[in-house]
Amino acid sequence: FNIVDFSNHYEFNLMEVYSAIRFLEKEGFLYYNPSAGQFSKLFIPSTKEELYRYLVENPGSDRLLKELLRSYAGLFTDYVNINESQLAKRTGMAKEDVVKKLTFLDKIKLISYIPIKTKPQLVYVTERLNVSNILFSKENYRILKEAAELRLQNLLDFINNSLECRSRQLLSYFGEKQPKRCGICDVCLAKNKTELNKIEFSSISDQVKNILANGPKHLYELVSAVHGFHEEDIIAVLRWLLDHKQIIRNKDETLRWYEQLDMSF
Repeated sequence: FNIVDFSNHYEFNLMEVYSAIRFLEKEGFLYYNPSAGQFSKLFIPSTKEELYRYLVENPGSDRLLKELLRSYAGLFTDYVNINESQLAKRTGMAKEDVVKKLTFLDKIKLISYIPIKTKPQLVYVTERLNVSNILFSKENYRILKEAAELRLQNLLDFINNSLECRSRQLLSYFGEKQPKRCGICDVCLAKNKTELNKIEFSSISDQVKNILANGPKHLYELVSAVHGFHEEDIIAVLRWLLDHKQIIRNKDETLRWYEQLDMSF
């Protein structure tokens, strides 16, 4: 299955097609392997009772199926990587015979077997349904929606955050602890342009501290509450306070005072 050719042929957006496939996979309708596999994959959609009945009625398959069950866990719940060469060695069969037997078992739908392929594979896990008969889980839809909303909110926070170094924001998002300022992004450059003397800095920081003593505030609330100074000067002080951990940013993007400000900078 070539997802690019499919998207171009039907004039679909490539990322929308990929997202739809992943959603259908999460719902259990199909399985998508986007790259050339290093291993074959196998899943047993039959119940244990159905498998046992088949083994009783077809003793010739007993050796291979029992070796599969001994060698690989989770075959009844999801696709598992298997190695036909190892199976052949353990069962004393030729590899070609193992592949033929697995292909036959797949054909009669006792198992679902995906041999090693050199191209991406799209496999129906269940029978192909009419669009009107496809029902999606509300829980999966809710989880995907919340994840998308969170990603969008993180992007908006990154765009609107004019206090913290862009590099620090990105590195923090990906889990790095206490990253350093880059010094070259728009936030860092803007910070370097504004120069305040000690009296001006102290006046702004004292106002900020007194305001935050009443509880966390959003940036726009802080800027509008500080009097007697230009907005860019107030933001410059807030950046310094954030960089030096005197102000802490909460998860909801509000700011709070952390500890007594050391004015010996």
